[in-house]
Amino acid sequence: MDIKQILQGALNASNAGEHERALDLCRAALSQDQKRTESWRLFGLIQQQLANFPEAATAYRVALDLDPDDQEASHQLELIRKQAFQKSIYFGNVVVLTLLPYYLNLFKHTVQQGPFRGMLYYDEAFSPATPAAAYDIISKLTGWYEVELHPWLQEACLNHYDVVINVGCAEGYYAIGMARCLPQARVYAFDIDENAQRICRKGVQLNGVADRIEVVGLCTPERLQQVTQGQRALMIIDCEGCEKDLLNPDRAPALADCDIIVECHDFTDSSITSTLMERFGKTHQIDRVIQGPRDPNALTLFHDMHELMRWLVLCEWRPKTMHWLRLKSLQ
Repeated sequence: MDIKQILQGALNASNAGEHERALDLCRAALSQDQKRTESWRLFGLIQQQLANFPEAATAYRVALDLDPDDQEASHQLELIRKQAFQKSIYFGNVVVLTLLPYYLNLFKHTVQQGPFRGMLYYDEAFSPATPAAAYDIISKLTGWYEVELHPWLQEACLNHYDVVINVGCAEGYYAIGMARCLPQARVYAFDIDENAQRICRKGVQLNGVADRIEVVGLCTPERLQQVTQGQRALMIIDCEGCEKDLLNPDRAPALADCDIIVECHDFTDSSITSTLMERFGKTHQIDRVIQGPRDPNALTLFHDMHELMRWLVLCEWRPKTMHWLRLKSLQ
């Protein structure tokens, strides 16, 4: 029986649900000639149907090595990559959630390091049923969350701001943290999700800053103008791609006098960073910081943890390498 007949038999067996027989026939074809791309491609397809993704990926990779123009092998390999990526995120999140009770107890619900050291969390903030459970809570509890911003935050804590605005407050990490660091400041915590607002309010009460934080919904340029005009203000903005619309000096002239830390979501709109730099180039000193590395081995608390888990608990689950701008008013 020639190879074409063997492969046809393998395909027929696969279509009939006889996957093991189909694999045996593919192996027979490969034993005769290991340089036929169709043999490797069919072998990969059958392994993929059996959810043997590493074996399938290897087979497709060999097919592409033999024929870099094999579009079907390339397409199937990309599908496997996407499936594996989604599963890795899911199981990574599961691992983090299973570790939360232990670290909540170990840390006594308290942020351990960084500019917000001593800030208190409570159990509901970590529930997967809430939008605030972004699976980066252990990173926040350690005080390593967005560590790139720490120098800017520490500098901000030495200034006498009248107002702090946090857009995209979630469970209140920045809003509550800055309220604790700046006891003279009025804080506005904006989030469009009502559940996040509810959770943030509980954190506000727990940390004893309810008299100075207003938790509200949608933020607009006009609202920013209202709460910052005539005030020395700091803004911390993380609004998932809406920052270009929000930070518009034409609609909120008072922005010229504000210091702003903004996370730029250029993967949603590639013009965000360039637009903000153009808008504020004449009124602000502009600094940029790119997402940097994490070293979980530096924390003795993690030394007895499996290496994979050590990295997972400090993971912030970002879709791409992120960056932030600090717009420091020249006024």
